[in-house]
Amino acid sequence: MLTLLFGIHCGGPATPATPAAESTAAPTSAPMGLAEASTDAVWLSTDKKALEIEAVDSLDELKARLTKDALAGVTHLRVSGLALGPDLAGLLAESTATGQLLALDVSDNDLGPRGAETLARARGLDDLQELDLGGNDIGDAGARALANTKLRLKSLNLSGNGITGAGVKALGNGSLLAGLSSLDLTMNAIQPGGARALANVAFGDLKFLFLLGCEVGTEGAEALAASQAMKSLTVLALSGNSVGDAGAVALAGSPHLTSLTLLDLGANGIGSKGALAIAQSTTLEALESLELSGNDVGTAAESKLKARFGDRLKL
Repeated sequence: MLTLLFGIHCGGPATPATPAAESTAAPTSAPMGLAEASTDAVWLSTDKKALEIEAVDSLDELKARLTKDALAGVTHLRVSGLALGPDLAGLLAESTATGQLLALDVSDNDLGPRGAETLARARGLDDLQELDLGGNDIGDAGARALANTKLRLKSLNLSGNGITGAGVKALGNGSLLAGLSSLDLTMNAIQPGGARALANVAFGDLKFLFLLGCEVGTEGAEALAASQAMKSLTVLALSGNSVGDAGAVALAGSPHLTSLTLLDLGANGIGSKGALAIAQSTTLEALESLELSGNDVGTAAESKLKARFGDRLKL
C-alpha cells in the first residue's frame, strides 16, 4: 500500500463500489511513476519529523502514547490501520499535543461519517496541510461534512470511501477543494457526474488528481479535458475508468493539460484511434511518463507511441 503521507494511498479496508458492467477493474496498486508523484516535496517546504504509531489496541493505549513529549516537534503523524473507529477522530481533534501537525494519516480506521465530521470541525488542527482519510467509509455524508471545514488543506486523500458523484458535488460546492494541490478520490464510484463536478471547481493550483477506478467513463474524461480548472495539473491518474477512444481523444486534444508530466490511462478500453490521438497530440509535450498498459492499441498505434514517447511509455 502506498499513502499520500509518504507517497500515494490507493485503497483500504473499506469495500470499493462495484464497477459498472462496462468498466474495467482498476489496478490494486499505483502504476509505475505514481509513487514519485508525492506532493510532499512539492508543497511542504519545512523539514519533517515523522511519527508512526502501530500495534495499538485501544483509544486509551493510543492516548497514553500521544503525549506532548512524544509529539514534540512532530510534523507528520501516522496512525493508520488501527481500526479504532470514529472516537479516534475526537481524540486527535481535541488533543492539545497535535496543534503543530502539518500532515495526518488516519487511513483505514473505520472513522465513518461521524469521524469525518469531527475532524472537519476540529479547532486544534489549524496548521494541518495534508490529510489522509483513505479507506474510512465516510460516504457522501462525510464528504458533505468536510466540504466547508475550516481546515486549509493542500493535500486530501479520500480514496476508497464509498463517495459518489453527489458527495463530490457537495465537496465542490464547499470551500475545501479550491485550495488543494493534490486530491485523491481513487476507488470511489463518482461516475461522470462526479467528474463533471470536479471540472466545475475553481481550483487555484491543483497539480495532482488521482481518480483510479472511479467509473468516470468517456463523459467524465471529456469533462475534465474541457475544464480550465485542470490547467495546473502535472499528474492525472485515470486508470480503470472505461474512458475509451473518445475520452482519450478528448484528453489528447485538451488545451488545458499542457503541464501534464504523468498521464495514467491504463485499462481504459482505448484502441488504435485513441492511442493515435495521444501519439499525435500537440498539447502533451511535457509528458515524462505515459501509462497505457491494459489497452489493446494495435500494432500501428503502438509503433507511433513508441516513436513519440520512447521509454516514457508503459504499454
